[in-house]
Amino acid sequence: ERHEHHGQEEVVHKIYILNEAEKLTLQAQNALLKTIEEPPSYAVIILITTNQEAFLPTILSRCVQMKLKPLKDFTIKSYLTQNLHIAEKDADICAAFARGNLGKAIHLASSDEFKELFQKVMVLVKNVTKNKALLGVMLSSFIGIVGAGMINGLNTYLFRDYFGNVAIMAVSGMLSVLWSLIAFVGTKFVAKKFGKKEWIMYSATFSVVVYAILFFFPLENPMLFIIINGICYLGVSGFQVLVWALVNDAIDYQELQTGKRNEGIVYSAYTFFRKLANAVSGSMSSFALAIAGFQVNEAVQNEAFSGHLWKTYTGLYVVGYLLAVLVLKFVYPLTKEKTSPVRPRRKAMAVLHWL
Repeated sequence: ERHEHHGQEEVVHKIYILNEAEKLTLQAQNALLKTIEEPPSYAVIILITTNQEAFLPTILSRCVQMKLKPLKDFTIKSYLTQNLHIAEKDADICAAFARGNLGKAIHLASSDEFKELFQKVMVLVKNVTKNKALLGVMLSSFIGIVGAGMINGLNTYLFRDYFGNVAIMAVSGMLSVLWSLIAFVGTKFVAKKFGKKEWIMYSATFSVVVYAILFFFPLENPMLFIIINGICYLGVSGFQVLVWALVNDAIDYQELQTGKRNEGIVYSAYTFFRKLANAVSGSMSSFALAIAGFQVNEAVQNEAFSGHLWKTYTGLYVVGYLLAVLVLKFVYPLTKEKTSPVRPRRKAMAVLHWL
């Protein structure tokens, strides 16, 4: 209620605030419409909403719309520290989660449930960042996916501008199904014998060496290239076939370190890195073409481009998978010898926990 004085006359205003007004049902809006059409002279009705599309057109046409922009984080932080005496560290957190909404920031600052949840999340994140096995498989996969994406983006140009035979790509596509089946069936047995990490490193290193040779000795026969490329695919297929097994080992490693598996957090972290890698690889294909000297405005590329294209294709293959192998070797700690006792120990922990 607000009092105003105009000369000798006192005017009383009553202010009605409807927060989250978008939750009004159709019947409630129709009931409110009569009041809005003929409001009392003393009434000021304020509808607060984050979705004006939820209102009837007749209500929108009778309201003065005022769009409020989100507040800056430092403005919210200043209010929390100065008016509510919230510690600066807590004010920073609340301001970041509020996303410009002062009311939400005030609610978070006074919520014990939010503080407890935030502390639990921070503990989980801290544990995950200490999991060298997870960090190793995430970084290695990220590099491998980005590198493979860049190479795949050059395939069409390689067959068209270097080999001069786009049609033969169909043969490459059909054989890739065969290579995938062989990799899916055979990887299980060799990984069991040599170890998951070891097999990925050995086989991928073989493919890197082959492509390093091709970098200096280009091929002109597309069929020979398809066969060699298929064999090398079997070498690097461990990254695709065994990667989720490495993630499972990372979860076991997490449990041995902390006593908790945190499967959801580990899977979420790894999935995020995969999605990030796929997004990056899509944009990096254009970068790879630029390195090779691709001319966007030219319908037919010059001879220099075909030579640079071969160097770019084979060079990216070598650099990408070599980096992935090195990360796996020096960051991912779980060799065959180390993973062998992990599962029995984890089962023992599970039995003790059940008892």
